[in-house]
Amino acid sequence: MTPLELAEDLEKDGKTALELVESHRHRATQNVKTFDCEIEDVQAWAYLSLYFADKLRAGVALDTFRKTKVKEQQSKSVTLLESAARHWSQLVEVTKQHYNPIPAVQLSRSQNDPNAIFSWERYSDQVKRDIQIAEAAK
Repeated sequence: MTPLELAEDLEKDGKTALELVESHRHRATQNVKTFDCEIEDVQAWAYLSLYFADKLRAGVALDTFRKTKVKEQQSKSVTLLESAARHWSQLVEVTKQHYNPIPAVQLSRSQNDPNAIFSWERYSDQVKRDIQIAEAAK
């Protein structure tokens, strides 16, 4: 499977998941909070799928630009990374309502490290940095 084929599958699955969420969102009659929690989990996975689909496509376009110097490929990469950043923002929004930041031992340099907290929002600057890298590519 190529990166672009994987991107197609990720995008299709992400869009399908979001369509299912919308068609089922108001069907719960009991355990509504539990159902809402499940809906938000599906949304999070869908936004991750859409993010990775655009990021894979952007990576292919950026690599093509670096090899061919065709400016349209660089522009395509930037546009796709901007789209990926929008999906990331959607992921942050749905998870911010649903999850609290949690301690993450693997991020810790010491037992009292205040940066050893995991949240999707924490990585938003890196998502934006990807755009800057593509814009600065030569």
